[in-house]
Amino acid sequence: LEPAWDPALEAWLRAGGRIAWVHARGGGELGPAWAAAGRGAGKSATVDDFRAAAAMLVERGEAPAGGLGALAASNGALVVAAALTREPGLLSAAVCAAPLTDLARYQVGGLGRLWAEEYGDPADPQALRALLDYSPYHRVVPGTAYPAVLFATGANDARVPPWHAWKLCAALGRAGTGAAPVLLDHHDSGGHQGRPAAAGRELAVRSLALLGAGTGLVPPAGLPAGPPAGPSGPRPRPQS
Repeated sequence: LEPAWDPALEAWLRAGGRIAWVHARGGGELGPAWAAAGRGAGKSATVDDFRAAAAMLVERGEAPAGGLGALAASNGALVVAAALTREPGLLSAAVCAAPLTDLARYQVGGLGRLWAEEYGDPADPQALRALLDYSPYHRVVPGTAYPAVLFATGANDARVPPWHAWKLCAALGRAGTGAAPVLLDHHDSGGHQGRPAAAGRELAVRSLALLGAGTGLVPPAGLPAGPPAGPSGPRPRPQS
């Protein structure tokens, strides 16, 4: 990640929140071996890396117990969704934009047919077992209290079909026993990389509101609850 300014993140910091980037296995930060360790069957290890990072933040006092939220998009949103279904008590709130959630059918629609090297081929029984080990949709357990979640999708997403988020949203809504909301925010003009102008700012405000309510972060008196207006809406990025 290169240095950049994001009005939503600025609003979060000004309200007293903290931000941690999770560089899990599968990324390119530490070279080819690190990236390869998070591909195929190793994708489950990426989820475990995220869970370990979240637990460490609480253990070191960087976040209070019950006060941890996550914001992620695309592949990062898959990791967050997999983490919250694997360990429902890990997070208090999460925002997942354009996630893959049904790993048994990720090749159907969008660019999924090009991702066999990244995730493994569901037609291969061994690969399918590995996919189902962390596939968020398949790990939803009825009668479980899940954290507050906001799913964001766009009708013009050419990479990840919106039905992935819709399916997980519906499954969590049916299965959950807690009072935390499970919400879907769909935009007819949105794509994989965000939304235009006002729609992007509105999504940022909704995301901050859900994360703030879920983690107990309350902006100081006189500080606007939403991010300052800008020329375009901020894009969701992985954070915890």
